[in-house]
Amino acid sequence: MGVRGLVLNTMFAGLDRSLKRLFAMNIVYAIFFYLVSPLFPLYLDALGISETRIGLILSLGSFTGAISTLLSGLMVDRFGKKPLLIRSVLVGSIGVAVIALVGNWLLIVPFWMMFHLSQSLFEPTRLAYIADRASDDNRGRLYGVMNLAWPVAGILGPVLSGKLAEGFGWNVVFGAAVGFCLVGILPLLGLEDTSSESMEGGSGFNRDYLGVLGLHFVFHVFLTTAIGIMNMAIPIYLADRFSLSYSTIGLFFTVSSIVTMVTQAPSGALSDRFGMKRTMLVFLGVVPFMYLVWVFSGNWVLLLVSYSLSMALWSMTWPASLVLVSEAVPASMRGTAISARMTGYRVGYTLGPMICGYLLQSVGGVSPFVAATVIFGAALPFGFRFREVSGVKPVPEAMVHDD
Repeated sequence: MGVRGLVLNTMFAGLDRSLKRLFAMNIVYAIFFYLVSPLFPLYLDALGISETRIGLILSLGSFTGAISTLLSGLMVDRFGKKPLLIRSVLVGSIGVAVIALVGNWLLIVPFWMMFHLSQSLFEPTRLAYIADRASDDNRGRLYGVMNLAWPVAGILGPVLSGKLAEGFGWNVVFGAAVGFCLVGILPLLGLEDTSSESMEGGSGFNRDYLGVLGLHFVFHVFLTTAIGIMNMAIPIYLADRFSLSYSTIGLFFTVSSIVTMVTQAPSGALSDRFGMKRTMLVFLGVVPFMYLVWVFSGNWVLLLVSYSLSMALWSMTWPASLVLVSEAVPASMRGTAISARMTGYRVGYTLGPMICGYLLQSVGGVSPFVAATVIFGAALPFGFRFREVSGVKPVPEAMVHDD
């Protein structure tokens, strides 16, 4: 066995057949996401839509995700995860297919909202499925390995999107995305559902945990508001300031995905080793300094490095933040807890583009990057109030599967 095979076997040790199927489906779905989402502001800009309206469109999509994410979490705790995953593929495919057929921004809005509805069905269901099949002492590592699907797809998606848009037009981009999304149904056909397992400990929403869920919700609202500002500002800023091509701008997202892929698996192990809260806050504390580079630097290569590092640091907190919220509630509420976290994500991604659109239209310059720096830093005090979770715990027999 070669070195590469040994590394892969070690990395994916502990993944049962269903988790491997879910990982394969996640890669295909993530390619679908990265073909559409990162460069979508440039598509809207090419239609002649103003920055304010671009921000409004992006925010309406995220608002849809914010509302539907919490509802999908409640459905995860009551119904099967496999049916929700299949529905997420179908909804996303329909939304993007229709976007390819219309050119008016008002007609784009409802189907862009469907695109976000698809994500809000997919992500909480995926995360709850992983939590159900993990043991207490490997949950951080398992999240780290499973989350590799996103950066792996992110290496291909943005650059492919830019190349297709330049060579063949945006309709080909959207058509390719729909094709990838529909292929994602195939790995799901043999997926073992975990609905009965997740319901063994009882079900129902417990009001005693509202405060804890609210704390995680607000924390992630601040974080993703800042990231939402950056995600909208960066493509437009790079095109206007440096006149970069679509494919070069896509390179920013691809390089950041490569760095994220390298750091994602170790991040879960570090969280298990040193504690979830401590690891998360150390990584997040560096991100605002990466954002400040955009305020002071006029070198796009340096901006590429700073953006890649900021996304790598942010992604290294995913396993820890997932464990912190899922361990803060009873097992029967995991779907709801993960959805509260994801709803915070969506609210932030709703507010971020609105703020960015206003700043680009009214202030201009590097004002979005200044705002992102301040807002991201404001999230950190909320994180200090989380209860620490160690990765080393007794393993309950009921939580052990084949992994």
